[in-house]
Amino acid sequence: MKKRVFFRVPWEGIRQSFGALRYVFITGLITILPLAFTVYALQFLFSFIDRWPRELVSNVLLFLFNFFGLTISKEQINVPGMGLFISLLIICTVGYVSSKVLGRKLWKKIEDIILKIPIMGNIYTAFAKIFDTLFQHNQKAFREVALIPYPYKGCYTLGFITGDGLKEINDHIGEKMVSVFIPTTPNPTSGFMLLIKEKDVTVLKMPVEVAMKLIVSGGILKPENYTKDEGES
Repeated sequence: MKKRVFFRVPWEGIRQSFGALRYVFITGLITILPLAFTVYALQFLFSFIDRWPRELVSNVLLFLFNFFGLTISKEQINVPGMGLFISLLIICTVGYVSSKVLGRKLWKKIEDIILKIPIMGNIYTAFAKIFDTLFQHNQKAFREVALIPYPYKGCYTLGFITGDGLKEINDHIGEKMVSVFIPTTPNPTSGFMLLIKEKDVTVLKMPVEVAMKLIVSGGILKPENYTKDEGES
Protein backbone atom coordinates (compact mmCIF):
# COMPACT_ATOMS: atom_id res chain seq x y z
CA MET A 1 0.00 0.00 0.00
CA LYS A 2 1.46 3.36 -1.07
CA LYS A 3 1.87 6.09 1.50
CA ARG A 4 0.08 9.35 0.90
CA VAL A 5 2.37 12.29 0.30
CA PHE A 6 1.03 15.53 1.74
CA PHE A 7 2.12 18.91 0.38
CA ARG A 8 4.29 20.72 2.93
CA VAL A 9 3.77 24.44 3.16
CA PRO A 10 7.18 26.15 3.28
CA TRP A 11 6.35 28.21 6.37
CA GLU A 12 9.96 29.22 6.93
CA GLY A 13 10.27 30.59 3.40
CA ILE A 14 6.96 32.48 3.72
CA ARG A 15 8.05 33.93 7.05
CA GLN A 16 11.34 35.09 5.57
CA SER A 17 9.51 36.58 2.58
CA PHE A 18 7.17 38.53 4.85
CA GLY A 19 10.14 39.66 6.92
CA ALA A 20 11.91 40.91 3.79
CA LEU A 21 8.72 42.64 2.61
CA ARG A 22 8.29 44.27 6.01
CA TYR A 23 11.90 45.52 5.93
CA VAL A 24 11.48 46.94 2.42
CA PHE A 25 8.18 48.61 3.38
CA ILE A 26 9.58 50.23 6.53
CA THR A 27 12.70 51.37 4.67
CA GLY A 28 10.56 52.93 1.96
CA LEU A 29 8.32 54.55 4.56
CA ILE A 30 11.25 56.09 6.42
CA THR A 31 12.70 57.30 3.13
CA ILE A 32 9.56 58.85 1.67
CA LEU A 33 7.81 60.29 4.76
CA PRO A 34 10.26 63.18 5.34
CA LEU A 35 9.92 64.19 1.68
CA ALA A 36 6.13 63.86 1.80
CA PHE A 37 5.83 65.99 4.93
CA THR A 38 8.25 68.56 3.48
CA VAL A 39 6.22 68.85 0.29
CA TYR A 40 2.98 69.05 2.29
CA ALA A 41 4.37 71.78 4.56
CA LEU A 42 5.64 73.81 1.62
CA GLN A 43 2.34 73.34 -0.20
CA PHE A 44 0.40 74.45 2.87
CA LEU A 45 2.65 77.48 3.36
CA PHE A 46 2.45 78.46 -0.32
CA SER A 47 -1.32 78.00 -0.34
CA PHE A 48 -1.72 80.12 2.80
CA ILE A 49 0.51 82.94 1.55
CA ASP A 50 -0.75 82.85 -2.02
CA ARG A 51 -4.47 82.16 -1.68
CA TRP A 52 -5.95 85.03 0.32
CA PRO A 53 -4.08 87.90 -1.42
CA ARG A 54 -4.87 86.35 -4.81
CA GLU A 55 -8.56 86.03 -3.93
CA LEU A 56 -8.68 89.61 -2.67
CA VAL A 57 -6.94 91.09 -5.72
CA SER A 58 -9.00 88.95 -8.10
CA ASN A 59 -12.26 90.18 -6.57
CA VAL A 60 -11.11 93.80 -6.75
CA LEU A 61 -10.01 93.47 -10.38
CA LEU A 62 -13.21 91.65 -11.29
CA PHE A 63 -15.25 94.47 -9.74
CA LEU A 64 -13.27 97.12 -11.64
CA PHE A 65 -13.59 95.30 -14.97
CA ASN A 66 -17.34 94.88 -14.48
CA PHE A 67 -17.66 98.51 -13.38
CA PHE A 68 -16.12 99.71 -16.64
CA GLY A 69 -18.23 97.28 -18.67
CA LEU A 70 -15.42 94.89 -19.58
CA THR A 71 -16.18 91.19 -19.73
CA ILE A 72 -13.72 88.90 -18.00
CA SER A 73 -13.99 85.77 -15.89
CA LYS A 74 -12.47 85.34 -12.46
CA GLU A 75 -10.44 82.36 -13.71
CA GLN A 76 -8.65 84.62 -16.19
CA ILE A 77 -7.34 86.98 -13.52
CA ASN A 78 -6.98 84.48 -10.66
CA VAL A 79 -3.43 83.46 -11.56
CA PRO A 80 -1.60 81.08 -9.16
CA GLY A 81 1.52 82.70 -7.76
CA MET A 82 0.14 86.21 -7.98
CA GLY A 83 -0.78 86.16 -4.30
CA LEU A 84 2.76 85.15 -3.33
CA PHE A 85 4.16 88.11 -5.23
CA ILE A 86 1.63 90.42 -3.60
CA SER A 87 2.44 89.01 -0.13
CA LEU A 88 6.16 89.69 -0.66
CA LEU A 89 5.32 93.18 -1.86
CA ILE A 90 3.15 93.82 1.22
CA ILE A 91 5.85 92.50 3.59
CA CYS A 92 8.52 94.70 2.02
CA THR A 93 6.20 97.72 2.03
CA VAL A 94 5.28 97.23 5.70
CA GLY A 95 8.94 96.74 6.56
CA TYR A 96 9.92 99.94 4.76
CA VAL A 97 7.13 101.99 6.36
CA SER A 98 7.82 100.51 9.83
CA SER A 99 11.48 101.48 9.58
CA LYS A 100 10.49 105.15 9.41
CA VAL A 101 9.55 107.27 12.42
CA LEU A 102 6.05 108.02 11.16
CA GLY A 103 5.48 104.37 10.32
CA ARG A 104 6.56 103.23 13.80
CA LYS A 105 4.16 105.70 15.40
CA LEU A 106 1.32 104.51 13.17
CA TRP A 107 2.07 100.84 13.93
CA LYS A 108 2.22 101.66 17.66
CA LYS A 109 -1.33 102.99 17.49
CA ILE A 110 -2.47 99.87 15.62
CA GLU A 111 -0.81 97.68 18.26
CA ASP A 112 -2.55 99.62 21.05
CA ILE A 113 -5.90 98.85 19.42
CA ILE A 114 -5.03 95.14 19.03
CA LEU A 115 -3.86 94.85 22.65
CA LYS A 116 -7.22 96.17 23.88
CA ILE A 117 -9.09 93.32 22.18
CA PRO A 118 -9.67 90.41 24.62
CA ILE A 119 -7.84 87.13 23.83
CA MET A 120 -6.51 88.50 20.55
CA GLY A 121 -4.31 90.93 22.45
CA ASN A 122 -2.80 88.15 24.56
CA ILE A 123 -2.10 85.96 21.54
CA TYR A 124 -0.56 88.86 19.63
CA THR A 125 1.68 89.78 22.60
CA ALA A 126 2.96 86.21 22.91
CA PHE A 127 3.84 85.88 19.23
CA ALA A 128 5.29 89.41 19.07
CA LYS A 129 7.67 88.66 21.93
CA ILE A 130 8.76 85.35 20.41
CA PHE A 131 9.57 86.80 16.99
CA ASP A 132 11.11 89.92 18.50
CA THR A 133 13.42 87.73 20.58
CA LEU A 134 14.36 85.46 17.70
CA PHE A 135 15.03 88.09 15.04
CA GLN A 136 16.05 91.27 16.82
CA HIS A 137 16.98 91.72 20.46
CA ASN A 138 18.58 88.36 21.25
CA GLN A 139 20.68 87.08 18.38
CA LYS A 140 21.98 84.19 20.54
CA ALA A 141 18.51 82.69 21.02
CA PHE A 142 18.42 79.11 19.75
CA ARG A 143 22.03 79.44 18.60
CA GLU A 144 23.55 77.34 21.40
CA VAL A 145 22.83 73.73 22.38
CA ALA A 146 22.96 72.98 26.09
CA LEU A 147 23.26 69.76 28.04
CA ILE A 148 21.32 70.06 31.28
CA PRO A 149 20.55 67.71 34.18
CA TYR A 150 16.85 66.91 33.78
CA PRO A 151 14.43 65.62 35.02
CA TYR A 152 16.55 64.36 37.93
CA LYS A 153 20.20 64.16 38.94
CA GLY A 154 22.17 61.76 36.77
CA CYS A 155 19.75 62.14 33.84
CA TYR A 156 20.44 64.65 31.07
CA THR A 157 18.59 66.18 28.15
CA LEU A 158 19.29 68.59 25.31
CA GLY A 159 17.93 72.11 25.27
CA PHE A 160 18.48 75.46 23.61
CA ILE A 161 19.66 78.51 25.52
CA THR A 162 17.21 81.36 24.95
CA GLY A 163 18.67 84.03 27.23
CA ASP A 164 19.81 85.06 30.67
CA GLY A 165 17.57 84.94 33.72
CA LEU A 166 15.87 88.09 34.98
CA LYS A 167 17.73 90.15 37.58
CA GLU A 168 14.94 89.63 40.11
CA ILE A 169 15.23 85.86 39.72
CA ASN A 170 19.03 85.95 39.92
CA ASP A 171 18.87 88.03 43.10
CA HIS A 172 16.28 85.70 44.65
CA ILE A 173 18.30 82.55 43.91
CA GLY A 174 21.61 84.20 44.64
CA GLU A 175 23.20 82.85 41.46
CA LYS A 176 23.11 83.66 37.77
CA MET A 177 20.36 81.78 35.96
CA VAL A 178 19.80 81.07 32.28
CA SER A 179 16.58 80.22 30.48
CA VAL A 180 16.63 77.01 28.46
CA PHE A 181 13.93 75.80 26.08
CA ILE A 182 13.37 72.03 26.18
CA PRO A 183 11.63 70.79 23.00
CA THR A 184 9.54 67.62 23.01
CA THR A 185 9.93 64.52 20.84
CA PRO A 186 8.89 64.13 18.03
CA ASN A 187 7.27 67.57 17.84
CA PRO A 188 9.95 70.17 18.67
CA THR A 189 7.54 73.09 18.25
CA SER A 190 6.10 72.30 21.67
CA GLY A 191 8.05 72.12 24.91
CA PHE A 192 8.69 74.05 28.08
CA MET A 193 11.08 76.60 29.49
CA LEU A 194 13.37 75.96 32.46
CA LEU A 195 15.39 78.39 34.54
CA ILE A 196 18.67 76.68 35.43
CA LYS A 197 21.80 77.77 37.28
CA GLU A 198 24.44 78.75 34.77
CA LYS A 199 27.03 76.52 36.46
CA ASP A 200 24.79 73.49 35.81
CA VAL A 201 24.47 74.20 32.08
CA THR A 202 27.05 72.70 29.73
CA VAL A 203 27.19 74.49 26.37
CA LEU A 204 27.96 72.00 23.59
CA LYS A 205 29.71 72.57 20.27
CA MET A 206 26.93 70.58 18.64
CA PRO A 207 25.15 72.58 15.88
CA VAL A 208 21.48 73.39 16.44
CA GLU A 209 20.50 71.44 13.32
CA VAL A 210 22.19 68.27 14.60
CA ALA A 211 20.58 68.59 18.03
CA MET A 212 17.16 69.14 16.45
CA LYS A 213 17.51 66.01 14.30
CA LEU A 214 18.52 64.03 17.38
CA ILE A 215 15.49 65.29 19.33
CA VAL A 216 12.95 64.82 16.52
CA SER A 217 14.16 61.27 15.79
CA GLY A 218 14.04 60.31 19.46
CA GLY A 219 17.76 59.61 19.47
CA ILE A 220 17.71 57.37 16.38
CA LEU A 221 19.79 59.72 14.26
CA LYS A 222 23.24 59.84 15.83
CA PRO A 223 25.73 61.73 13.65
CA GLU A 224 29.15 60.57 14.80
CA ASN A 225 31.21 63.29 13.14
CA TYR A 226 30.21 66.89 12.70
CA THR A 227 31.65 70.36 12.99
CA LYS A 228 30.12 73.69 13.87
CA ASP A 229 30.69 74.97 10.35
CA GLU A 230 28.96 71.96 8.78
CA GLY A 231 25.90 72.44 10.95
CA GLU A 232 25.59 76.11 10.07
CA SER A 233 26.11 75.69 6.32
